[in-house]
Amino acid sequence: MTITAGVPCDLAAGTYTNTVSVTPLACEGDAVSAQAETEVVRRAFVAAEDKRFFHHPGVDPVALARAFVSGVRRGFDFGQGGSTLTTQLVKNTYGRRSSGRLANFQRKIFENALSPRVEWTSFRRHGTLRAGKEAIFAAYCNRVSFGGASTGLQEAVRYYFPGKQLDHLTIGECALLAGTVRGPGANDPHVSLENARAARDRVLSLMAKNGFVREGEKGEFLVSSRPGRPEATGDGFTRDLIRNEVRRLVEAGRLPSGIESSDGVEVVLTLDLRFQDACSRILRAELDRIESLPGFRAPKGSLQGALVVLDHNSGAALAIVGGRDHSRMEFNLALAGRRHPASTVKPLVYAAYLDRYPPPESLLLSNAPLSPAEAAGLAGVHAPHETSRLRAGVHSLADGIAHSSNRMVLRAGRRLGWDRWLATATSLGWGGADYPRSTDVWLGAHPSSPWQMAAAYASLARRGER
Repeated sequence: MTITAGVPCDLAAGTYTNTVSVTPLACEGDAVSAQAETEVVRRAFVAAEDKRFFHHPGVDPVALARAFVSGVRRGFDFGQGGSTLTTQLVKNTYGRRSSGRLANFQRKIFENALSPRVEWTSFRRHGTLRAGKEAIFAAYCNRVSFGGASTGLQEAVRYYFPGKQLDHLTIGECALLAGTVRGPGANDPHVSLENARAARDRVLSLMAKNGFVREGEKGEFLVSSRPGRPEATGDGFTRDLIRNEVRRLVEAGRLPSGIESSDGVEVVLTLDLRFQDACSRILRAELDRIESLPGFRAPKGSLQGALVVLDHNSGAALAIVGGRDHSRMEFNLALAGRRHPASTVKPLVYAAYLDRYPPPESLLLSNAPLSPAEAAGLAGVHAPHETSRLRAGVHSLADGIAHSSNRMVLRAGRRLGWDRWLATATSLGWGGADYPRSTDVWLGAHPSSPWQMAAAYASLARRGER
């Protein structure tokens, strides 16, 4: 799928006319046929990823043995190494995600068990070993992630080298693309040109080592692969968001079924794709900064985050960044990642309370523990820890919010009544079959997504309108 920005959003005027062009949704990126790849492209990827690709039956015994020894040295961690282009195709097609040593080992077994069958099927379908291998390589190119918002070789060419065609790429440019696959996040030249150049040079060295280019010619290709300035595309989460929404509308009967495989779909977004790209960069930079702090002990690159930006005047979503790197984790934390909102839910409880009991009668509340009569009919905590910044007694709602009083918000919620709060929660997108009838939700113990919290706070800015 290709996403190209149309007219930027005019934030000052409050208008949103971001029209994007979406290529057919039935495939991951524009399909590349076995005939479309140039020999230079094949050589670059084979040298970088699988130098015996045209000689093994889908699995490489030599690479597997080397990966096994390396895995034993790492403490029986077999999650890395030994992959061929065919096993990577299996992984990208079936999308088996894994974490933990046992799960990684099981995933490797699955990929290596299925790969010879893929090779045999391709051979039978295309008639010769060479044609079968070329078809597998084309399928691999259509599914591999290149970083940014690009999945598939055609998208990557447009993203990194705007205006160029696949068959016009230089050897250096092919090497840069092959190097990007090795680390789609770290080696993206629009993220780190230094990393991208180093990865490109490694691929060129491998090509020279395997006889695909002459060692003396290698230097001629180092300056020919500087990527162009990309158009705003959004990130991989943007692409998934559009694709999933179009499919949902098709399944609901609101769009014709043939639209997924049409020549192109025009989608009008409130998302500002340039702003989305900027937010993605800001999120990554902030996560990198946190990981560089003294005392951060987790592996570098493991910290995740999400970001949602809404225009509170209209409710339009301007940016939805679902994670640090879509190529490493496709789960959209902004929409589906749920965490306890804790005290950030308290202003929403007070807002519903003030709507039901307008001032002045609602402006004062006690921070004493709830009595048995007040707590009747609800599970959860009734006498939570209270802040030491407020003495026992009656206080204003302003003080309750400023000092995050637990007992005052419980009393406000109890006086509001569960049914009225449930109606408020449902209007904010929280209500549902799994919503617990408990005082704990007023203390922020019910999981919510960044999208839900951003939408809820935007409704406060719009005086209660969602």
